[in-house]
Amino acid sequence: MRQPDRARVLVSAGGQTVAAVGQILYEHNGVINQSDCMLQLTMEDGSTILLSGGGDGASLRVDDKPWIDPFAGPLSEENHEFVRTSGKWTFFDVSAHEGMATLVGARLHAARPIRDETGNIRGVQLHVGTEYLNYIVECDEGFLIWGQGRDALHQLGVIVA
Repeated sequence: MRQPDRARVLVSAGGQTVAAVGQILYEHNGVINQSDCMLQLTMEDGSTILLSGGGDGASLRVDDKPWIDPFAGPLSEENHEFVRTSGKWTFFDVSAHEGMATLVGARLHAARPIRDETGNIRGVQLHVGTEYLNYIVECDEGFLIWGQGRDALHQLGVIVA
């Protein structure tokens, strides 16, 4: 399956209003790893932005389709054992959670690429309503950093383009 053009997906969402926010987090035995995530924004028109890490572990992947749980539905015995021993990614609607709730009903004004020192796109800064939410890929993990300030981003060796 071909990945959609990152810029096209982000630009087409500009001016849209956020209807829901989801995070895909790794869960094992009821323990949820909140530090590494994928981020999904659903717009009022039904379109989706799904942010995750690329296959190289350092670049941003942007999809225009909602996340699909590869372990949904009846599991084979092998998959059941895998989930039991290793865990799995799980979707959580975080629209009402502190911070994320400020995005719901707000307009996506801009999506600016976040680049590393070599120019590779490592993330995106979303300007939604009055908030700035940065999604950055670092060492095969996706991180959320709130705010427009560049200090936290600079520590990761990235800049907002």
